[in-house]
Amino acid sequence: ASHIADVAAYGDYAFLTVDREPTCERTGAYVINISDPKAPFEVESAFIETTAGNYAGEGPCVIEIDNEDFSGALFIHPNEIYAKADAPDPTGPRQRGGINIWDVSDPENAQLLAAHAGDYTDPDDEPVDQALAAYYTCAWTDSSTSRTYVGFVTDKPTTDIVIMEITDPRNPVMVNALDLRVAPFHVTGDPSRGLTSVFGHAVDVRRVGDRYVMNATYW
Repeated sequence: ASHIADVAAYGDYAFLTVDREPTCERTGAYVINISDPKAPFEVESAFIETTAGNYAGEGPCVIEIDNEDFSGALFIHPNEIYAKADAPDPTGPRQRGGINIWDVSDPENAQLLAAHAGDYTDPDDEPVDQALAAYYTCAWTDSSTSRTYVGFVTDKPTTDIVIMEITDPRNPVMVNALDLRVAPFHVTGDPSRGLTSVFGHAVDVRRVGDRYVMNATYW
């Protein structure tokens, strides 16, 4: 379907994030039973719904963690924000954007653990009441510390990549924000070719030897 943005999977289930233009009703993630890959079907009662005015776009992820705060599987999706004039409840609560974290240990009965976790600052680093829109999550656990993190891209014009600790997924904590256009990264485009807009697109983290290395792509 044209409104499917992306997919993440856990065991016999796939989570298909939903982007419905222009009305943006019932956005979130379909839960699809894929135990028989030749005959997948939607578990209609299990639809994972995000906040009105948001949509769960590209780059969801699933991670299993086991620590003193939580043991099970987490489904994490970014929240992009509809700017359409016909978006529902345009004057409603402004707690939007960021990421949502769900307990999907039972994929047919997802439980929301945290909503709209993210960067609540403006370009001048002043606090605001709405999290920045988020894109492309990637979660990992540091095997040496047993602490779990999630990185994602935001639409902040001065800082693109946020890293939050989610060892306790009910209480995510922001630990870093990176702008790859400044030192020490200095990512840039070639203005002579019209490449004057540079912004983050996706992140991926993998263990390489004893280090955890983030690959960050830019447009």
